[in-house]
Amino acid sequence: MREAGTFAFENRHKRSKKGLFYIVALGILFVLVCFLLVLLSRWDFWLPGTNMRAYIKADNSSVHDLDVYATILDSDRTNLPYDFYDMPICKPDPFVSYNLSIGDLFFGFRRYDAPFRFSSLNNQTIKSFCNYTVSGTQYNFVRSSIIEGYRMNFLLDNLDMFEPRPDGLYKQGFPIGFLGVTDNSNVYYVNNHFDIRVFYHILPHEGDGDNIFHIVGFEAVPYSVNWTSSNCDIHNVQSCGHYSLEKHGEIPYTYSVTWLPSKLSWVSRWDKYLVRLTDGNMTQTIGYSTLIVVLLGVVASNMFRRVVKKSLLSELEMPDIEDRDTLDEILESNGWKLIATNVYRTPRFSGLLSLFVGLGDMMLWVTIVLIACAWVGLFSPARRNAVGTVLMFSVILLWVRCSYVTSRKLREFKNKKSYRSIFLWVCIFIPLGLLAYYIYIWLVVQQSDTSYAMPFLAFIQYGLVFFVFVSLTAVIGIFMSKNSKIKPPLIVPDALPREIPRTGFPGTYSLSLIVSTLPFASTALGIKFVFFSITSNHVVYIFGLIGVIFLLSLIVCILTSTITCYIRLQREDYRWQWTSFFDSFFAGMYCFLYLLYEINSLDSSAVATFLMIHWGFLGCLCIGLAFGVTGYYSARIFVNRLYKNVKAH
Repeated sequence: MREAGTFAFENRHKRSKKGLFYIVALGILFVLVCFLLVLLSRWDFWLPGTNMRAYIKADNSSVHDLDVYATILDSDRTNLPYDFYDMPICKPDPFVSYNLSIGDLFFGFRRYDAPFRFSSLNNQTIKSFCNYTVSGTQYNFVRSSIIEGYRMNFLLDNLDMFEPRPDGLYKQGFPIGFLGVTDNSNVYYVNNHFDIRVFYHILPHEGDGDNIFHIVGFEAVPYSVNWTSSNCDIHNVQSCGHYSLEKHGEIPYTYSVTWLPSKLSWVSRWDKYLVRLTDGNMTQTIGYSTLIVVLLGVVASNMFRRVVKKSLLSELEMPDIEDRDTLDEILESNGWKLIATNVYRTPRFSGLLSLFVGLGDMMLWVTIVLIACAWVGLFSPARRNAVGTVLMFSVILLWVRCSYVTSRKLREFKNKKSYRSIFLWVCIFIPLGLLAYYIYIWLVVQQSDTSYAMPFLAFIQYGLVFFVFVSLTAVIGIFMSKNSKIKPPLIVPDALPREIPRTGFPGTYSLSLIVSTLPFASTALGIKFVFFSITSNHVVYIFGLIGVIFLLSLIVCILTSTITCYIRLQREDYRWQWTSFFDSFFAGMYCFLYLLYEINSLDSSAVATFLMIHWGFLGCLCIGLAFGVTGYYSARIFVNRLYKNVKAH
């Protein structure tokens, strides 16, 4: 009785320690979440129909009650943004540079007060706001910017400025200038007059009559105007001729504002711009990609039904066989049953496999979080750079999952020797490696003076936050895994491994290279759409459209890995852990090669090409890890189901 009481007391003591540990771990996670929310929440969530701002008509045109912001200079040709005030244009007094979130800084976004302001519901005739003398350096900058197609960008009420085009489409921002030819020589014309048009929607049933409204459109038509021309008519700016850029010359900037009523509601104000933003066949591309995924899923599921069904249902037909010798012969004739005592053997390099599975599990959940946020409307066009903030926030928090899964896999493989080294890799070496990789990219970009180069203090701040918090969450995940239960394998492996018979082509890993083309084919067009959306500065519009493609691609990964796992087991090859991971992981490699092909077809600058290659490499690596762990999990479930009722002798 005394021993039993002591044993019960020890069990209660262990349970209390375990419960106390979970309480402390959850408390630390809660503190981390609160701190990150305070640190990274300098941006607003946006849901359809919320965060609206109503305006009241100003008493007179001298009351400048609207905040207009200047952002960046960008180009679809070079894909390399610059600060707005790198242009030869006057800065407002006082000059204010606003605080930005990590997502804004990551994508090279900036926000400053615009050089002009205007009042609500008051039309403004042509008004001068700046006369700027161009230096030699700025002259060269403007010339190259005109050649490379750079455009000015402004914000009003979180609505980007758009330029209406003759074909009925809209283009974000408006060009700095254009190139002309006079006497067989190039002449650079600067757009120095901005004809601004603001569309507003009167709120019904408001007490102040027609004075309360929402802003539902922000457009501008740029003109190059030579105000010193003798034939210039101020009411017809096109009669004044174009203003040519001259070194050490003075650029006179003017603007006009016209307020136009609109029946479009605030909730739908982005519709006419978003429908036109994608290039031509982007919507058709999504449809074609979805069709390919569905067809591949049908083919793969049909193969699964025909190839695997007989083996899985063979036990239901066995009672009809009266001869026991015939029954044993049928059991032994199946290749996968011959290796029952080896199928749960610890694979080679189990520590590295555990690390890959942990990283892939984390990236899978990060991708799911991003797509879920896009589907519920958190990535609005007005908050497109929130993608970067949510990405960093998700990676930091879900690093708990990475360290937890990695540590649990090591315990499952009974690899105690690699536990300490994997601990260092997850907690220190990988976060430091990612930080060092970004420092290398930052140093290269810093040489080009582009806005992609994050300010030094912000770079140090967010780099330290990333490293410290990732390390802390990794330690929490590892300690949480120590208290989790590990199920023993269904079949205990033999002491000596079984010899794997040689097979012809395709071999073990060459088969993985071949079947990885199926997940790649299901995502190739989606990757192309993502690539062109990012290079066209339309980052926000990609996630909702490719969410369905990503989910269907995961289904293809599941079916592909399951079928190839069964084929290998039939060949008496029990090395299913690594091969099931590679069956889908190599799809990320194919995506990167496809991305290199697309980058080669662009006429981008050297720095932009450098950035696209490196960010593309990281993105495709994450895709490969997410697909690989999906294939590994599906093959593991399939193997457990296959050997569930098999008794090893």
